[in-house]
Amino acid sequence: MDPDSAPPVDFDLLEQQKENIYPTQAGRKASALVSFFSTPSTDPADREASFKAQRADFEARIAEAARFDAERRKSTPDPSLPTYDPLELHHRYVRWFQDAYPSGHDDLLKVVEKAIRSVKHLETYKKDPRYLRLWILVAKHQEDPTAVFKYLSVNGIGQTISTYYTEYATLLEALNKYREAEEIYKLGIERRAEPLDKLKYKYNAFQRRMMLPKNSPAPDPPPSTAQPERTVQPLTTLSRPTASSRSRADPARTTTAPAPSALRTEPHHHNTASNRPLPPKIEVYRDTENAAPELGKQLLPTEADTNVWNEFEILNRSKENKMGVVPLKGAVVDIGPSTKKLAVKIEVYRDPVAETAAKENVC
Repeated sequence: MDPDSAPPVDFDLLEQQKENIYPTQAGRKASALVSFFSTPSTDPADREASFKAQRADFEARIAEAARFDAERRKSTPDPSLPTYDPLELHHRYVRWFQDAYPSGHDDLLKVVEKAIRSVKHLETYKKDPRYLRLWILVAKHQEDPTAVFKYLSVNGIGQTISTYYTEYATLLEALNKYREAEEIYKLGIERRAEPLDKLKYKYNAFQRRMMLPKNSPAPDPPPSTAQPERTVQPLTTLSRPTASSRSRADPARTTTAPAPSALRTEPHHHNTASNRPLPPKIEVYRDTENAAPELGKQLLPTEADTNVWNEFEILNRSKENKMGVVPLKGAVVDIGPSTKKLAVKIEVYRDPVAETAAKENVC
Protein backbone atom coordinates (compact mmCIF):
# COMPACT_ATOMS: atom_id res chain seq x y z
CA MET A 1 0.00 0.00 0.00
CA ASP A 2 1.20 3.48 -0.82
CA PRO A 3 2.07 5.35 2.41
CA ASP A 4 0.47 8.51 1.01
CA SER A 5 -2.86 6.74 0.49
CA ALA A 6 -2.93 5.15 3.96
CA PRO A 7 -5.56 6.65 6.29
CA PRO A 8 -4.24 8.81 9.13
CA VAL A 9 -3.94 7.25 12.56
CA ASP A 10 -6.03 8.75 15.34
CA PHE A 11 -3.48 8.86 18.17
CA ASP A 12 -5.98 10.56 20.47
CA LEU A 13 -7.97 7.32 20.46
CA LEU A 14 -4.83 5.30 21.29
CA GLU A 15 -4.03 7.72 24.10
CA GLN A 16 -7.46 7.05 25.62
CA GLN A 17 -7.06 3.27 25.31
CA LYS A 18 -3.38 2.95 26.29
CA GLU A 19 -4.27 1.34 29.60
CA ASN A 20 -6.11 -1.43 27.72
CA ILE A 21 -3.17 -2.27 25.43
CA TYR A 22 -0.74 -4.95 26.59
CA PRO A 23 2.82 -4.14 25.42
CA THR A 24 4.72 -6.65 23.28
CA GLN A 25 8.40 -6.97 22.47
CA ALA A 26 7.95 -6.36 18.72
CA GLY A 27 5.40 -3.58 19.22
CA ARG A 28 1.93 -3.30 17.74
CA LYS A 29 0.53 -1.87 14.53
CA ALA A 30 -1.13 1.47 15.13
CA SER A 31 -3.62 0.91 12.31
CA ALA A 32 -4.71 -2.43 13.79
CA LEU A 33 -5.21 -0.88 17.22
CA VAL A 34 -7.26 1.98 15.80
CA SER A 35 -9.38 -0.49 13.85
CA PHE A 36 -9.97 -2.52 17.00
CA PHE A 37 -10.91 0.35 19.32
CA SER A 38 -12.73 2.56 16.82
CA THR A 39 -15.74 0.23 16.47
CA PRO A 40 -17.33 0.22 19.93
CA SER A 41 -20.75 -0.42 18.41
CA THR A 42 -19.72 -3.94 17.42
CA ASP A 43 -21.35 -6.53 19.59
CA PRO A 44 -18.68 -8.19 21.78
CA ALA A 45 -20.32 -11.56 21.22
CA ASP A 46 -20.09 -11.16 17.43
CA ARG A 47 -16.47 -10.07 17.69
CA GLU A 48 -15.60 -13.03 19.88
CA ALA A 49 -17.35 -15.39 17.47
CA SER A 50 -15.30 -13.95 14.60
CA PHE A 51 -12.09 -14.42 16.56
CA LYS A 52 -13.00 -18.01 17.42
CA ALA A 53 -13.56 -18.75 13.73
CA GLN A 54 -10.14 -17.35 12.86
CA ARG A 55 -8.54 -19.32 15.66
CA ALA A 56 -10.16 -22.50 14.40
CA ASP A 57 -8.85 -21.74 10.91
CA PHE A 58 -5.30 -21.31 12.19
CA GLU A 59 -5.44 -24.52 14.20
CA ALA A 60 -6.85 -26.46 11.26
CA ARG A 61 -4.06 -25.21 8.98
CA ILE A 62 -1.42 -26.15 11.57
CA ALA A 63 -2.85 -29.66 11.97
CA GLU A 64 -3.10 -30.14 8.18
CA ALA A 65 0.49 -28.99 7.63
CA ALA A 66 1.77 -31.34 10.32
CA ARG A 67 -0.19 -34.29 8.87
CA PHE A 68 1.04 -33.58 5.34
CA ASP A 69 4.65 -33.39 6.48
CA ALA A 70 4.37 -36.69 8.38
CA GLU A 71 2.93 -38.46 5.33
CA ARG A 72 5.58 -36.96 3.03
CA ARG A 73 8.40 -38.19 5.23
CA LYS A 74 6.96 -41.71 5.30
CA SER A 75 6.31 -42.02 1.58
CA THR A 76 9.28 -40.15 0.11
CA PRO A 77 12.19 -39.69 2.46
CA ASP A 78 13.98 -37.55 -0.12
CA PRO A 79 16.36 -34.95 1.40
CA SER A 80 16.10 -32.83 -1.76
CA LEU A 81 12.47 -31.96 -0.99
CA PRO A 82 11.91 -28.56 0.65
CA THR A 83 12.05 -28.77 4.42
CA TYR A 84 8.80 -28.10 6.24
CA ASP A 85 8.96 -25.31 8.80
CA PRO A 86 6.50 -26.25 11.55
CA LEU A 87 7.30 -23.13 13.56
CA GLU A 88 6.25 -20.67 10.85
CA LEU A 89 2.50 -21.19 11.19
CA HIS A 90 2.73 -21.31 14.98
CA HIS A 91 4.69 -18.07 15.08
CA ARG A 92 2.16 -16.32 12.82
CA TYR A 93 -0.63 -17.66 15.00
CA VAL A 94 0.96 -16.17 18.14
CA ARG A 95 1.45 -12.80 16.43
CA TRP A 96 -2.17 -12.77 15.27
CA PHE A 97 -3.31 -13.70 18.78
CA GLN A 98 -1.46 -10.74 20.27
CA ASP A 99 -2.91 -8.35 17.69
CA ALA A 100 -6.43 -9.71 18.06
CA TYR A 101 -6.41 -9.32 21.85
CA PRO A 102 -4.57 -6.09 22.67
CA SER A 103 -5.66 -6.27 26.31
CA GLY A 104 -4.34 -9.81 26.72
CA HIS A 105 -6.07 -13.19 26.84
CA ASP A 106 -5.91 -16.17 29.17
CA ASP A 107 -5.33 -18.60 26.26
CA LEU A 108 -2.17 -16.87 25.04
CA LEU A 109 0.17 -19.11 27.03
CA LYS A 110 -1.69 -22.18 25.77
CA VAL A 111 -1.03 -21.12 22.18
CA VAL A 112 2.62 -20.38 22.97
CA GLU A 113 3.06 -23.71 24.75
CA LYS A 114 1.66 -25.59 21.76
CA ALA A 115 4.07 -23.75 19.45
CA ILE A 116 7.04 -24.58 21.69
CA ARG A 117 6.15 -28.25 21.97
CA SER A 118 5.79 -28.58 18.19
CA VAL A 119 9.54 -28.05 17.65
CA LYS A 120 10.97 -28.91 21.06
CA HIS A 121 12.48 -32.18 19.81
CA LEU A 122 14.28 -30.50 16.87
CA GLU A 123 17.83 -29.34 17.63
CA THR A 124 17.92 -26.86 14.74
CA TYR A 125 15.41 -24.56 16.43
CA LYS A 126 17.62 -23.97 19.46
CA LYS A 127 19.38 -21.29 17.40
CA ASP A 128 16.20 -19.84 15.86
CA PRO A 129 15.33 -16.30 17.04
CA ARG A 130 11.60 -17.02 16.67
CA TYR A 131 11.84 -19.95 19.06
CA LEU A 132 13.77 -17.80 21.55
CA ARG A 133 11.16 -15.02 21.37
CA LEU A 134 8.46 -17.52 22.30
CA TRP A 135 10.39 -18.46 25.44
CA ILE A 136 10.95 -14.79 26.31
CA LEU A 137 7.20 -14.29 26.02
CA VAL A 138 6.76 -17.16 28.48
CA ALA A 139 9.24 -15.55 30.89
CA LYS A 140 7.21 -12.34 30.99
CA HIS A 141 4.21 -14.31 32.28
CA GLN A 142 6.06 -16.23 35.00
CA GLU A 143 6.36 -15.42 38.68
CA ASP A 144 10.14 -16.01 38.52
CA PRO A 145 11.32 -15.01 35.01
CA THR A 146 14.96 -15.81 35.77
CA ALA A 147 14.07 -19.51 35.99
CA VAL A 148 13.13 -19.47 32.29
CA PHE A 149 16.51 -18.02 31.28
CA LYS A 150 18.33 -20.60 33.40
CA TYR A 151 16.29 -23.35 31.78
CA LEU A 152 17.27 -22.04 28.33
CA SER A 153 20.91 -21.96 29.38
CA VAL A 154 20.86 -25.55 30.63
CA ASN A 155 19.29 -26.78 27.40
CA GLY A 156 21.42 -24.62 25.10
CA ILE A 157 18.54 -22.58 23.65
CA GLY A 158 19.38 -19.17 22.20
CA GLN A 159 22.95 -19.12 23.55
CA THR A 160 24.34 -17.77 20.26
CA ILE A 161 21.69 -15.01 19.92
CA SER A 162 22.32 -11.60 21.45
CA THR A 163 18.63 -11.14 22.26
CA TYR A 164 18.96 -13.76 24.99
CA TYR A 165 21.63 -11.78 26.81
CA THR A 166 20.04 -8.36 26.35
CA GLU A 167 16.65 -9.55 27.63
CA TYR A 168 18.22 -11.40 30.55
CA ALA A 169 20.37 -8.42 31.52
CA THR A 170 17.41 -6.03 31.22
CA LEU A 171 15.42 -8.24 33.58
CA LEU A 172 18.23 -8.33 36.14
CA GLU A 173 18.67 -4.56 35.89
CA ALA A 174 14.95 -4.10 36.59
CA LEU A 175 15.46 -6.23 39.72
CA ASN A 176 18.33 -3.90 40.81
CA LYS A 177 20.88 -6.68 40.29
CA TYR A 178 23.39 -4.51 38.45
CA ARG A 179 26.44 -6.71 39.00
CA GLU A 180 24.64 -9.75 37.65
CA ALA A 181 23.36 -7.79 34.65
CA GLU A 182 26.88 -6.64 33.78
CA GLU A 183 28.11 -10.22 34.04
CA ILE A 184 25.47 -11.32 31.53
CA TYR A 185 26.57 -8.64 29.06
CA LYS A 186 30.20 -9.68 29.41
CA LEU A 187 29.41 -13.35 28.91
CA GLY A 188 27.38 -12.60 25.79
CA ILE A 189 30.22 -10.53 24.29
CA GLU A 190 32.72 -13.21 25.23
CA ARG A 191 30.64 -15.85 23.45
CA ARG A 192 30.36 -13.64 20.36
CA ALA A 193 26.55 -13.74 20.30
CA GLU A 194 25.04 -12.40 17.08
CA PRO A 195 24.40 -9.65 16.24
CA LEU A 196 27.43 -8.62 18.28
CA ASP A 197 27.16 -4.90 17.44
CA LYS A 198 23.69 -4.73 18.96
CA LEU A 199 24.90 -6.47 22.12
CA LYS A 200 27.85 -4.08 22.49
CA TYR A 201 25.55 -1.09 21.94
CA LYS A 202 23.22 -2.32 24.69
CA TYR A 203 26.18 -2.91 27.01
CA ASN A 204 27.52 0.60 26.45
CA ALA A 205 24.07 2.06 27.16
CA PHE A 206 23.97 0.00 30.36
CA GLN A 207 27.35 1.37 31.44
CA ARG A 208 26.17 4.93 30.82
CA ARG A 209 23.11 4.31 32.98
CA MET A 210 25.30 2.94 35.76
CA MET A 211 27.26 6.20 35.80
CA LEU A 212 24.16 8.19 36.76
CA PRO A 213 23.96 9.47 40.36
CA LYS A 214 21.17 7.09 41.35
CA ASN A 215 23.32 4.08 40.45
CA SER A 216 26.66 5.41 41.68
CA PRO A 217 28.16 3.86 44.82
CA ALA A 218 27.44 5.46 48.14
CA PRO A 219 29.83 8.34 49.02
CA ASP A 220 32.35 8.02 51.82
CA PRO A 221 31.12 9.24 55.24
CA PRO A 222 32.21 12.78 56.19
CA PRO A 223 35.24 13.08 58.47
CA SER A 224 34.41 13.02 62.14
CA THR A 225 34.86 16.22 64.19
CA ALA A 226 35.35 14.38 67.46
CA GLN A 227 38.66 14.58 69.29
CA PRO A 228 41.09 11.78 68.42
CA GLU A 229 41.42 9.06 70.98
CA ARG A 230 44.52 9.08 73.15
CA THR A 231 46.75 6.12 72.60
CA VAL A 232 47.97 4.31 75.67
CA GLN A 233 51.37 2.70 75.52
CA PRO A 234 51.25 -0.99 76.40
CA LEU A 235 52.52 -2.01 79.76
CA THR A 236 55.13 -4.35 78.30
CA THR A 237 56.91 -1.49 76.51
CA LEU A 238 57.02 0.92 79.45
CA SER A 239 60.45 1.66 80.89
CA ARG A 240 61.90 3.90 83.47
CA PRO A 241 61.79 7.62 82.56
CA THR A 242 65.09 9.05 81.36
CA ALA A 243 66.65 12.30 82.30
CA SER A 244 65.59 13.94 79.07
CA SER A 245 61.96 12.97 79.59
CA ARG A 246 62.07 14.26 83.14
CA SER A 247 63.48 17.54 81.95
CA ARG A 248 60.73 17.89 79.37
CA ALA A 249 58.12 17.12 82.00
CA ASP A 250 59.67 19.59 84.47
CA PRO A 251 61.47 22.54 82.77
CA ALA A 252 62.86 23.69 86.13
CA ARG A 253 65.10 20.67 86.34
CA THR A 254 68.43 21.21 84.59
CA THR A 255 69.84 17.72 84.98
CA THR A 256 71.41 16.56 81.73
CA ALA A 257 71.35 13.02 80.44
CA PRO A 258 74.47 10.96 81.01
CA ALA A 259 76.70 10.00 78.15
CA PRO A 260 75.72 6.99 76.09
CA SER A 261 78.74 5.08 77.31
CA ALA A 262 77.53 5.48 80.86
CA LEU A 263 74.22 3.85 80.14
CA ARG A 264 73.64 0.27 81.10
CA THR A 265 73.92 -2.08 78.19
CA GLU A 266 72.62 -5.14 79.97
CA PRO A 267 69.25 -6.37 78.58
CA HIS A 268 66.24 -6.12 80.82
CA HIS A 269 65.05 -9.51 82.01
CA HIS A 270 61.91 -8.29 83.72
CA ASN A 271 59.76 -8.89 80.57
CA THR A 272 60.60 -12.34 79.34
CA ALA A 273 57.06 -13.03 78.03
CA SER A 274 57.50 -10.67 75.08
CA ASN A 275 60.54 -12.60 73.89
CA ARG A 276 58.67 -15.86 73.52
CA PRO A 277 57.74 -16.93 69.93
CA LEU A 278 54.07 -16.58 69.02
CA PRO A 279 52.12 -19.77 68.31
CA PRO A 280 51.25 -20.44 64.65
CA LYS A 281 47.90 -19.12 63.38
CA ILE A 282 45.01 -21.56 63.07
CA GLU A 283 44.14 -22.06 59.42
CA VAL A 284 40.43 -21.85 58.59
CA TYR A 285 39.11 -24.85 56.69
CA ARG A 286 37.67 -24.01 53.27
CA ASP A 287 35.40 -26.52 51.54
CA THR A 288 36.54 -26.05 47.94
CA GLU A 289 34.64 -29.09 46.68
CA ASN A 290 31.20 -27.86 47.76
CA ALA A 291 31.92 -24.15 47.43
CA ALA A 292 29.39 -21.86 45.76
CA PRO A 293 29.81 -21.70 41.97
CA GLU A 294 31.02 -18.60 40.21
CA LEU A 295 28.59 -15.83 39.37
CA GLY A 296 28.57 -16.73 35.67
CA LYS A 297 27.69 -20.35 36.40
CA GLN A 298 24.95 -19.28 38.80
CA LEU A 299 23.31 -17.07 36.17
CA LEU A 300 23.98 -19.28 33.11
CA PRO A 301 24.23 -22.87 34.30
CA THR A 302 24.96 -25.64 31.83
CA GLU A 303 23.93 -29.28 31.75
CA ALA A 304 27.26 -30.20 33.35
CA ASP A 305 26.64 -27.83 36.28
CA THR A 306 23.17 -29.06 37.20
CA ASN A 307 20.80 -31.96 36.80
CA VAL A 308 18.91 -32.73 33.61
CA TRP A 309 16.14 -30.15 33.10
CA ASN A 310 14.01 -31.46 30.28
CA GLU A 311 10.65 -29.93 31.17
CA PHE A 312 9.51 -26.49 32.20
CA GLU A 313 5.99 -25.99 33.49
CA ILE A 314 4.67 -23.10 31.41
CA LEU A 315 1.13 -23.27 32.73
CA ASN A 316 0.30 -23.65 36.41
CA ARG A 317 -2.02 -26.59 36.01
CA SER A 318 -4.09 -27.82 38.91
CA LYS A 319 -2.61 -30.65 40.95
CA GLU A 320 -4.18 -34.05 41.45
CA ASN A 321 -6.73 -34.31 44.28
CA LYS A 322 -6.68 -30.54 44.67
CA MET A 323 -9.88 -28.58 44.35
CA GLY A 324 -9.64 -25.69 41.93
CA VAL A 325 -11.04 -22.20 42.33
CA VAL A 326 -14.78 -22.01 41.54
CA PRO A 327 -17.23 -19.10 41.84
CA LEU A 328 -19.32 -19.13 45.02
CA LYS A 329 -22.33 -17.44 43.47
CA GLY A 330 -25.22 -19.92 43.49
CA ALA A 331 -23.10 -22.67 45.05
CA VAL A 332 -24.61 -24.89 47.74
CA VAL A 333 -22.25 -26.19 50.42
CA ASP A 334 -23.19 -29.65 51.65
CA ILE A 335 -22.18 -29.94 55.29
CA GLY A 336 -23.55 -33.49 55.66
CA PRO A 337 -25.63 -34.94 58.48
CA SER A 338 -24.92 -33.48 61.89
CA THR A 339 -23.72 -36.09 64.41
CA LYS A 340 -23.03 -33.67 67.24
CA LYS A 341 -25.51 -33.89 70.13
CA LEU A 342 -26.98 -30.66 71.35
CA ALA A 343 -26.11 -29.73 74.90
CA VAL A 344 -28.87 -29.74 77.53
CA LYS A 345 -30.18 -26.29 78.29
CA ILE A 346 -29.67 -24.93 81.80
CA GLU A 347 -32.97 -24.70 83.62
CA VAL A 348 -33.68 -21.42 85.39
CA TYR A 349 -34.30 -21.85 89.12
CA ARG A 350 -37.72 -20.73 90.29
CA ASP A 351 -38.53 -20.18 93.99
CA PRO A 352 -41.84 -21.95 94.67
CA VAL A 353 -42.44 -20.06 97.93
CA ALA A 354 -42.07 -16.69 96.23
CA GLU A 355 -44.35 -17.76 93.39
CA THR A 356 -47.07 -18.93 95.83
CA ALA A 357 -46.90 -15.67 97.79
CA ALA A 358 -47.14 -13.67 94.58
CA LYS A 359 -50.25 -15.56 93.50
CA GLU A 360 -51.95 -15.02 96.91
CA ASN A 361 -51.24 -11.27 96.75
CA VAL A 362 -52.77 -11.09 93.31
CA CYS A 363 -55.87 -12.88 94.50
